[in-house]
Amino acid sequence: MLMMRKNGGRARTLFAFVMCMVGLTNLLSLIKGLTTGYAGVVEYKFLSLPMLIYGSVYAYIFLLYPLEALRPGWLTLRRATFLFLPAAVIPGIFMLATKMQHGSLPAVDSWATLLGEFWNFHVWLRLFMLVYPVFGLLIMLRYRSNYEEWCENNYASMENIDIKWLGDYIFGNLVITLSCEIVVLSDNIRSVLMHNIIFLLFFLYGFYRVLFQKNPYPEGYFKVGLDETKAEIREVMGIGKRCQSRVGEGNMVLMPEKGSGTNCLFADKLPEYREKLEQWMLSEKPHLRKDFKLTDTMEILPLNRSYLSRLFNEGYGESFYQFVMRYRIA
Repeated sequence: MLMMRKNGGRARTLFAFVMCMVGLTNLLSLIKGLTTGYAGVVEYKFLSLPMLIYGSVYAYIFLLYPLEALRPGWLTLRRATFLFLPAAVIPGIFMLATKMQHGSLPAVDSWATLLGEFWNFHVWLRLFMLVYPVFGLLIMLRYRSNYEEWCENNYASMENIDIKWLGDYIFGNLVITLSCEIVVLSDNIRSVLMHNIIFLLFFLYGFYRVLFQKNPYPEGYFKVGLDETKAEIREVMGIGKRCQSRVGEGNMVLMPEKGSGTNCLFADKLPEYREKLEQWMLSEKPHLRKDFKLTDTMEILPLNRSYLSRLFNEGYGESFYQFVMRYRIA
């Protein structure tokens, strides 16, 4: 149902992927329960390695949706791989150490063993895997804190931008993470039942919110002009590293870095860009369009998204959203 909804964007696709993975593990648990009598993909034992790896992989999967929802277009294959490295490297180190010790690492199956072997590296590797889901939560909170400001810098309207749902998702993820930690450290089958109930309630609520959430921007919108690593003015590509200095009349300053040169040129041309933009707003009245967005200003200005945001923040002292609302109210 999620995949059949049009204009859902990558965020909705990723949430559908999360639900598919959870459904797959539940199906495997059911099959295993009917065939072996133990309904679980992995065996729920105190700090067991398979359970820690299983939890780390799913913590990573749960991280993908909010990253795409909070910063559309930010999640590239390279960044996704980088985020997955801790979940892959730490178990690899653990298995390598086990092989070097010829499989003779002491078992950690109780609090007494954990405290007794606390300073051994194999215990710390388990604890690092246990902490990985918290790392994912910190990343979500980092982008959640400035999400509203980022929206105002990119969107002309806050309609259909459901900030509350993303906060609910992060809170739900926090509750799931805490229940996972209890399952790993309690060695109690009742905690597994509690964890599964939390899972079910969270995804029922999440399915409802994502299914009926409107996507205010067309497919592929964020592929245009959003490359943060190449934030350069198209107009000056290929021009030398010189810009006019305002300190002395007629002086030319050689700029040591390409970025410094483009910044200086941008500051010099800021009044010209403002004049072009204001004339366009008065003549074409793009602010009256419901789907008016930041990158539409590329029609008249040779800037990418990063410099367009700077134009409003530095040239007008307000966000793109505030700038457009001023014209709409006038």
